[in-house]
Amino acid sequence: MKNFLTILTSLLLFNFVYSNSLEFTSTEIQANETGTIELLLDNPTDVIGGFQFQVTDLPNHGSFTAVEATDRTSGFQIQFNEQADGTAILVGFDLNLNGIQTGSGAILTLTYQSENQYSSEIVISSIDGASFLSDLVGNALDFSLSDGTITVQGEDPPPILAVENLEATGGFGNVSLFWDDPNEIEITGYHIFREGNLIGTSTSTNYTEEGLQQGAEYCYTVTAYNDTGESDASSEACATTTEIDLEEPPNLTATENGLEIFLDWDVPPSGIGIGDECVTDYGIPGFIDCYGVCFDAQLADIWIGDGFCDGTAADYGVNFSCLEWDCDGCDCAGLGQNSDDCIEVCGSFFNNGNQGTSSKGMAEGTSFQGLRDLIGYEIYRDNVNIDYTENTEYLDTSDELWYLVESCYNVVSVWDEGTSGYSNTACATPQLEGPSMLSAQGTGSFVTLEWATTPNDDQTSFNIYRNDALLINTTEAFYEDYETDIGVEYCYF
Repeated sequence: MKNFLTILTSLLLFNFVYSNSLEFTSTEIQANETGTIELLLDNPTDVIGGFQFQVTDLPNHGSFTAVEATDRTSGFQIQFNEQADGTAILVGFDLNLNGIQTGSGAILTLTYQSENQYSSEIVISSIDGASFLSDLVGNALDFSLSDGTITVQGEDPPPILAVENLEATGGFGNVSLFWDDPNEIEITGYHIFREGNLIGTSTSTNYTEEGLQQGAEYCYTVTAYNDTGESDASSEACATTTEIDLEEPPNLTATENGLEIFLDWDVPPSGIGIGDECVTDYGIPGFIDCYGVCFDAQLADIWIGDGFCDGTAADYGVNFSCLEWDCDGCDCAGLGQNSDDCIEVCGSFFNNGNQGTSSKGMAEGTSFQGLRDLIGYEIYRDNVNIDYTENTEYLDTSDELWYLVESCYNVVSVWDEGTSGYSNTACATPQLEGPSMLSAQGTGSFVTLEWATTPNDDQTSFNIYRNDALLINTTEAFYEDYETDIGVEYCYF
């Protein structure tokens, strides 16, 4: 066994020492100037027939402007393409099948152009899944790659201010955070910390952590960051998760409606209130009574005002003694089974008495479903509470909505036990109203256009497009196009 372990250890050390390794060198340049780095290859045993690297610079404060071969790759075809995301794809292959012989040293020289006036440390690396080494017949080879650094000497970057007014709201197994960002410079995102540990990131000024214990306190801080650095931590905000599930409104959507934004969402699944629809144990459509019992919907027409007090579910299986069910037609007055509101409506001494029915049996098929009274909803725009509604839709007509400026919304459920966390975030961008009812008519050798103005007739002018190209701008709601040929179709908007 000892000899086997010795051999295994030797093999592992052998593979570690003689694997192919690549390394980007480091350099220092001045802001807005160029510099060069090299890609070094140590290949003690394998002849390299080709390679591909997708090179990244983080933060992306410049671009690769040139890639050149070295003595080790003098026979290679080198291709270089800058990508839209700022990365550069480098491809090299040897048509003569000589390859990069075993040894060590630079195989590429890369020129980097700084495009930022600020001092920074730019890490040069390559994306694992998009980087390859191969032998002379195209077989993939294992390799390791070490990062390089380009140190840019320039101005001190502007400070990133700490976020303000961090607030935390506890829900059932979650905590929702929202905050204000005072920065005027561009911010990439936000780091979220709980008890000093990084737990997530956000690109908007809110965040919800899920999967927490019920009835436990959690404390958070938030930092803002961009390519040049990170702010100090915000002040700490704490919240305690609830013992009951106060569900947030699901499926929030935001739709642009001119300079207004229309919101729509669904009722939380557990929202059960008096009068809500339900299905009885017999599969019959029903409603929720004053106590949380689902009963056959037909009983409301038969039993309310029938002279028998349906004031507790124990008597006949249904409780109608609340305002939502017309106080049982005041059948319970004077019997001590009315709600306080119904005492005010019906008085407390005289009921309707027996209206001719000697008795009635218990309601059948009822089931107790309880009451989870959903009172309404709070509307938040960009983390600011702007309104309250009892409906599941809302039209934001505020003067604070601006043309082509995105607004993001969340909705919170308000229950009799408390409030929920944030719903999903939905955003929309207000647009200006457009003209309508455009018509085009060929008249002799020209085309006549007519249209209706914007609804408020508040436009400045109109751009007319013909065949997708701008034709002219006009302040009138009609136009005659004389730059036309007979027998040719023209399309306008």
